[in-house]
Amino acid sequence: MNLAERTETLLIAYQAGDLETLIGMAEPDVRLAPLTTELQPGPEYIGPEGLKRWVRELAESGREYQPAVTGIEQHGQRVLVTGSVYVSSPGGALERTDAAWVFAFAEDGRVRWMRAYLDLDAARSEALADERDA
Repeated sequence: MNLAERTETLLIAYQAGDLETLIGMAEPDVRLAPLTTELQPGPEYIGPEGLKRWVRELAESGREYQPAVTGIEQHGQRVLVTGSVYVSSPGGALERTDAAWVFAFAEDGRVRWMRAYLDLDAARSEALADERDA
C-alpha cells in the first residue's frame, strides 16, 4: 500500500470513528496539529493519549466535523490532502471551510505527524519540503 492509499485509510478510519485503526497506523510519538490548532493556536496532540484526547474534545464540542477530500498527492514521505471541512452545529447550521492537511510518514509507513492548514500554499510548501531536501 503506497502512502496516498495509507492516507485514504486514515481518513476513512477518522470518519468512522475508528480510533484503534488511527492509533495502529501512527508512531507511538505521533504529533497532531488539527485544524482547531490552526484556527485557535493551542497545543499539539502527542501519542495515543493525545489522539484519544483530540477525538474526545471533538465529541464534546457538540459539533460534527466531516472532511471532504478533493485531492491526495504523495511527495516523498509526505502526503498533501486538499479539500474542505464541513462542520455542523447542534442547531443544524452547516459551515464549510477550505483546508489542507499534510501527513508525514516514517519509512515503515506509520504516521509521524499531521498538520492542518487553512492556507493551501503553506500546506503545499510543507508537503514539498521532503523533495526539496532530498
